[in-house]
Amino acid sequence: MLNFSLSSVIMAVLTSNLLIVILSVIFLNRSILYKFGLPLLGIFGVLITLRMLMPFELNNITQNIYFPERLSKAIVFICHPRIQIPFFGRTISIWHIFTVVWIIGFLILLFHYIYINHKTYVFFSTYGADVTKRPEYVHIIDTICKNEELKKKISVIKLPFPQIPSVIRHHSHYYIVIPNKLTLSNEETMLVFRHEITHIINHDLIYKFIVQIKCYFYWWNPLCIFLKRRINMFLELRIDLSIISEDAKQAQDYLDCLLKIAKYNLKIKKNMQLLSRVMLIPINSSELKKRFAYITQEEEKNNKALCGFLLASACTLCILSYLFIFEGSYMYPEHMSKGEYSITPENTFIIQNKDNTYDIYFKGEFFETVNSLEYYPEDCKIYLSLEEALKNEKE
Repeated sequence: MLNFSLSSVIMAVLTSNLLIVILSVIFLNRSILYKFGLPLLGIFGVLITLRMLMPFELNNITQNIYFPERLSKAIVFICHPRIQIPFFGRTISIWHIFTVVWIIGFLILLFHYIYINHKTYVFFSTYGADVTKRPEYVHIIDTICKNEELKKKISVIKLPFPQIPSVIRHHSHYYIVIPNKLTLSNEETMLVFRHEITHIINHDLIYKFIVQIKCYFYWWNPLCIFLKRRINMFLELRIDLSIISEDAKQAQDYLDCLLKIAKYNLKIKKNMQLLSRVMLIPINSSELKKRFAYITQEEEKNNKALCGFLLASACTLCILSYLFIFEGSYMYPEHMSKGEYSITPENTFIIQNKDNTYDIYFKGEFFETVNSLEYYPEDCKIYLSLEEALKNEKE
């Protein structure tokens, strides 16, 4: 029923990245980003993940779409093994090299993320003071968070270094980080804690982690960086808007608090940039400005029609990627047209490998390794080993 091939993998990669492009286009609209950001993020996340995890084609259902000759030549050049590896007796393709570099890049970024996350926690726990038990912080956490189990997982750390208020997650525990040189009133402290604890309640740190992993997986796609920034901005603005929407006085207090933190951010900008080199939390000096500007701007027209059209396009694209698959010829067109390179059962034999690939031997010489025999004559002899092939061909 399911068939796994190089073409199906390429189709899965192409489809996933097109979904990333569509989501990036959707998130350019500020109104859609605010109102439908989380549902869209969830739907697209599921579609991208499923397409990544299921790079298959459906036998007897999937239809092939063949590339033009020039594009087929380029695919042949990239995908066909032609680079000899000394001492191993293997031949690899440019696609194999790209795949290895892709995997290595993903693993390096993933392990770097884990390392920096642990390093950040060690940094905070070493230089920061745990002030969770202070009465004022206990009162604030009790007021904002009603979940007793969640309260046990929240700690407050004061840093003697420049830092804007933030929250980090280490294992299953959350740490709200505040600088001791940022002077806030009781009302402002309540608003800051409310913002950070809402991140925890909404599972925003988990969403950020999932998006981060997807961006690491497609690290070679520059749109992933843009998409990650837009999603991070959306998660911040979602909380900003929920706080200021309750009443006018609280909105004014929150904007004043945000402006105060932005001014503090400008004063410590150079020190923060130095500190951010050893910390996981990204320091973006323009993020607070953008949040303040977006909150105070007039609301854009809510374009539900555009959102629905792009969402329908994404779902249709995902379905079509299983019904149709792009294929290129595994043979050079000029090879098939010249008599001396004509593939026939008399001059060609095939060896079936244990991984269900096939080594093609033309006139006794290794020609290429393929995943499918659809471009070769059905009468070609198939052997299970080179020794068996050589023995029978000599006879």
